[in-house]
Amino acid sequence: MSDTTERRRRFGAYLAGLRRNSGRSQRQFAAALCAVSGAQSITRNEVSRWERGERIPDV
Repeated sequence: MSDTTERRRRFGAYLAGLRRNSGRSQRQFAAALCAVSGAQSITRNEVSRWERGERIPDV
């Protein structure tokens, strides 16, 4: 497993834990991130990809 893959996996697990601890669904979490960041492009599907380690958010 590459270092990048491992970092994505760890980030995904961390993000999923934060979301679950807040009691939010992926859809609710995406909406909260949109509200805080001002971006309207964060969807439940994107949160799912992050949590599975397929992608990491752009800064």
